[in-house]
Amino acid sequence: MATLENLIRRTKQWIRQVNLIYQGKIGIELLVDEEYFLRYIIETKHYLAELVIEPDGFHPYRHVSFTAFDLGREDTSSYAYCYYDNEESTEDEIFNCLDEAISYIMS
Repeated sequence: MATLENLIRRTKQWIRQVNLIYQGKIGIELLVDEEYFLRYIIETKHYLAELVIEPDGFHPYRHVSFTAFDLGREDTSSYAYCYYDNEESTEDEIFNCLDEAISYIMS
């Protein structure tokens, strides 16, 4: 099971790596960086995504939410891609899924 503190630390490292790998093809904006809350907006040519790491709460995930909208679609009432962790998610599983999410929005 992933802890919030480790997720925030690893997410910051992961986002730096993503930015280096896709330099010039991806825009990453840090919106909130607090001790127990992290929020990024990630933009590619075709997608606008949000990555949120936060404490347990009244939402459909434990700590991690990745949602992406297709900028080419007029209907923005549903996500083109989303990932939510759960209570059983390990850190490795979470970051594998985030890698898949980035691959998806880079296509």
